[in-house]
Amino acid sequence: MAPRLNLEAIENLPRTFYLHDNFISEGEEEYLLSRVYAAPKPKWTDLRNRRLQNWGGVPHKDKALLCSEKMPHWLDTIIDKVVDTTGLFEGCRPNHVLVNEYQPGQGILPHTDGPLYTPIVANVSLGSHTVLVISRREDRSVVGKILLKPRSLLITKDEAYSDYLHGIEELKEDSLDPTVYAAEPSGDGPTCLPRKTRVSLTIRHVARVVNVGSAMFRS
Repeated sequence: MAPRLNLEAIENLPRTFYLHDNFISEGEEEYLLSRVYAAPKPKWTDLRNRRLQNWGGVPHKDKALLCSEKMPHWLDTIIDKVVDTTGLFEGCRPNHVLVNEYQPGQGILPHTDGPLYTPIVANVSLGSHTVLVISRREDRSVVGKILLKPRSLLITKDEAYSDYLHGIEELKEDSLDPTVYAAEPSGDGPTCLPRKTRVSLTIRHVARVVNVGSAMFRS
């Protein structure tokens, strides 16, 4: 079993946001990207501001995961690493992975993942950084920003999951001012970071699953 990560809460944000840089190696990142882009074309869904893949099944509104496939080995491997090193997914091993691809200038509106999922999410960034904007759900006021570097792991759970929104602004570069939290500050590095193509793996657990064909629920 892999050693446990020393997960620390993010400064000035609810204490159930956790960030760990260099969660995976460059070799692991290259392998995961190669598998993402080896997926057949029908696996991709094109949206206005990004494209995505669903693995483990397709979420059906807030009711269940429509499951017609086994999780592929390459995603089972990264799920194992998240589960073993965080110790936060006991009793709710992730069974769904959403792969999002963002080109420079693309983003996503502030949102929550919703009640379909168990309130703990792991996100692994591949290929490029981004800046995640955190706001209060009740009034949408911004409370902080998080620099997600390539190969980093972000964990969101409990009140950070339920009471706060997260989004990505549609920018081609990010200004790293004091409002942006970075687990490992870049020191005298550039104050603006141009974005490249970023792929994110959003790793979650759905309690209710419908096996397509049998139409049977399991918990």
